[in-house]
Amino acid sequence: MLLAAISPNAEAASGLATFLILFMSAIGGAWFPISLMPEFIQQFSKLTLVYWSMEGFSTVLWAGQGLRQLLPILGILTLITGLVMSVAVWRFNKGRLFE
Repeated sequence: MLLAAISPNAEAASGLATFLILFMSAIGGAWFPISLMPEFIQQFSKLTLVYWSMEGFSTVLWAGQGLRQLLPILGILTLITGLVMSVAVWRFNKGRLFE
């Protein structure tokens, strides 16, 4: 929703979505461990949904942890989602789509 809210047209939203998905996957740890990246990228990756999703998967699947250990990660994912959706709804209410 955020990309549609900030893009001038559907084609731009589609291109931006592809770029952001690939970018977040690359720096978020979906393709390879972030420990192989420079320190500043490791810090920046913590701002992505992919990083926290991968943390959640590794917490449950590899570390064998339960819901209690997963709650902080779920909280961060919920916070990021809330912030992004708030901006998207604000932009949608501000004007018409793809003007």
